[in-house]
This record gives sequence, C-alpha cells and structure tokens, in this order.
Amino acid sequence: MHCNDQSDSNDAANHPATNLITVTFGKVDKGTVYVLTPEYNARLYIYSAEGKQVYEKSFDGTFYRYAVDISGFGKGLYHLTLIANDQIYKAKFLKE
Repeated sequence: MHCNDQSDSNDAANHPATNLITVTFGKVDKGTVYVLTPEYNARLYIYSAEGKQVYEKSFDGTFYRYAVDISGFGKGLYHLTLIANDQIYKAKFLKE
C-alpha cells in the first residue's frame, strides 16, 4: 500500500499533503494491474498521531486507487491502516 499526496509523489512523508491523498493498493507487474476485490473484505482506517481514529472506509468493490479528502484534518502526522484478508498494511502521511 502506498499513500501519496495529490501530486502522486513517491515519498508522501517528505511531501506534505493539503487537501487530498491517493492511497494505492495492489501492484502493477509486467503491465498487469493486480487489484483488491470484494473477497478481500478491505477496510481503511486513518489515525492521528495521538492514536485517534479520524477516518474509516469499507470497500465492497474492486479497486486499485482510492482518493481521501483530508481537507478537514488538522495539521500533523497521520497513520493509515488497511486490513484486507486478515493482513494488515500500514503507511503514513503528513498533513500540511
């Protein structure tokens, strides 16, 4: 899982986001895009640096990228957790 600001930077922690982040799931391998499907029972959570849950989304469709509006979040570091098929993936981003 990758989390990028709206400019699709490769290092979200060093390039603060302001209004929108794009969370990318799955991978591209030799021209084939592998996506998460409904069978993964995927859930995305965002937590503040203090550990408070500020966002939650359950996915019931097929997806590769998902945009999250963070314009209402306060400035600071946030942690993303994606749970899919009982596996946990983590990323972080800085809100400016």
